[in-house]
Amino acid sequence: MNDTNLLEHQPIAWTPTADVIERAQLTKFMRQVGVSTFDELYKFSINDVEKFTAEVLKFLDISFNPPYEKLLDTSGGAAFPHWCVGAGLNIVSHCVDRWQTDEMKDQPAIIWEGEEGEVRQATYAELLRAVEIFASMLREDGIKKGDAIGIHLPMMPETVVFLLAIARIGAIAVPVFSGYGVSAIESRLNAVGAKAIFTCDGFPRRGKNFNAIEVAQQAIKNCPTIERCYIIPRLSKQHFESPFTKEYRDFGKVKCVHLEMSSFEISDYDDELLTQPHLEPTNAEDPLIILYTSGTTGKPKGIAHTHSSFPIKAAQDMAFGTDVGKGTRISWITDIGWMMGPWLIYGALINGATICIYDGAPDYPAPDRMWEFAAKHKVEILGISPTLVRALATHGDDLPKKHDLSSLRA
Repeated sequence: MNDTNLLEHQPIAWTPTADVIERAQLTKFMRQVGVSTFDELYKFSINDVEKFTAEVLKFLDISFNPPYEKLLDTSGGAAFPHWCVGAGLNIVSHCVDRWQTDEMKDQPAIIWEGEEGEVRQATYAELLRAVEIFASMLREDGIKKGDAIGIHLPMMPETVVFLLAIARIGAIAVPVFSGYGVSAIESRLNAVGAKAIFTCDGFPRRGKNFNAIEVAQQAIKNCPTIERCYIIPRLSKQHFESPFTKEYRDFGKVKCVHLEMSSFEISDYDDELLTQPHLEPTNAEDPLIILYTSGTTGKPKGIAHTHSSFPIKAAQDMAFGTDVGKGTRISWITDIGWMMGPWLIYGALINGATICIYDGAPDYPAPDRMWEFAAKHKVEILGISPTLVRALATHGDDLPKKHDLSSLRA
């Protein structure tokens, strides 16, 4: 029996009710394009890629300034397409700026919980202000359009802010896995000629502190293009007095900037910092982010994504694949260094959803920690890896039953 037949003989795990189908984002899109079945939608998507993409952009309310002259140009061959030719798009405007309406500005954009139990939240209005402030800081420090900036952070609220602030000024984000060693970080930063890096003092995992700053310090010693290292106090917010603070010694010629950001109220910052809050004009095909492959099948490869590619596809996937829309609470157990981290951030914010972030080991201090988090923050969509599923399966099927998961849809 082949895999297809095997799947056909498996019991159906879940069937959507008529009400779920009626309210689904995919149903709304099907009505928009005038099809009544999924097979019709699939045929439309492959038979007229350009028109299908135009309908996706319309559904997600993606606007361009100036508008594109041609949506899809395949004159160089199907393997080398150009999208949104001549269009202007800085995708950050669709992540935060457009949600500054009376309906949306006070809605939560981020709900974060650390392994130690601390909880922080940010509305869309607070997120925009934080992004504007740190975009201004980057400009003041000489970071400009086209510069590559490393992000070596766990999944913190600041990680979201810095990812967007980098894009807001037209620079290019280069996320690296927070648990990488020196050589892995060094090779990725050198490959892109990174001009700066965001890191933190450290972060807790299974009750122990990981010394992130020492790893970053050693890595940037051999990165001649790095000019600045921005350091976030993850382990302590008391003027950066963390267990690893006293270990900061030789950063060579790299200027270290210690950042304090304990609240999204940004009460310690004044309007003088907003010297250049404007959105940098970028073309739709300007580079936005470089995502690296894991390196398990060979040398890691950095793949450049544009303002009109990866983030819009992430938003499309979320809307149609996981039924995410305005106000949906979505969580994914991941890291900024894996593609699912930026996917979560861009996909959720473009859709006006709420990103629910857990920063810690998902089975610590107890194996039901992830379910506790989902219940506490009323998560609707929860993404976990097969590896984590297998690990949790060893504890039996009763863990989720200990918590009120009535909000969880998928």
